[in-house]
Formats: sequence, C-alpha cells, structure tokens
Amino acid sequence: MCGFRLYPVDTVLEVVDKDGVGRRMDFDVELLVKLSWRDCRMIWLDTRVHYPADGLSHYRMLLDNLLLARMHVRLVGGMIWRAPRIVMGRISQAMKPSSP
Repeated sequence: MCGFRLYPVDTVLEVVDKDGVGRRMDFDVELLVKLSWRDCRMIWLDTRVHYPADGLSHYRMLLDNLLLARMHVRLVGGMIWRAPRIVMGRISQAMKPSSP
C-alpha cells in the first residue's frame, strides 16, 4: 500500500464520484482494484521509504481493520459480479489471431 503511482486524474475522479472509495487505509487498495476493473493503465515507480523511529502513525487498529474487512467483502462481491465478463473477455482475447 506504499509507493508512488501515477493514475489518469480524469479516471480517478470518475471512480471517486461514481463508485466511491474509502477515505482511510481502504482508499488506496479500493482505488487500485476499481481502476483495474476499468482496464486503466497505471504506472508504478520505485520509491524509497523511510519510517522514522519516532514517527506518527494515523493507523487506527480497530477502525481501519473493520474498514478494510468491509472493503474486501464489497470488492469480492464486485469481482463475483464481474467474473463472467472478465472470463469471456480473456477467452476472446486468447482466441484472437496474433498479428504478424
């Protein structure tokens, strides 16, 4: 859930406005999944991360774990709903003749 990513802003805003995403620790994962469902191209850049020993964390163990669990249930439901379309799309891609 750490790193530096580049997303197309217009697609991100559309996802946020139309589908909604979490507002805490569930934001990043949910956005990535919903962008991938839209076949959105994402660029991942290697990023060096440093956590100072006396740093401040905004992670709230109970709240954030409940939000992450709820997000996973919603995303699994969304995946089950999309599974037939995804499988058929992959089958049709595999059956297309390759270009010379």
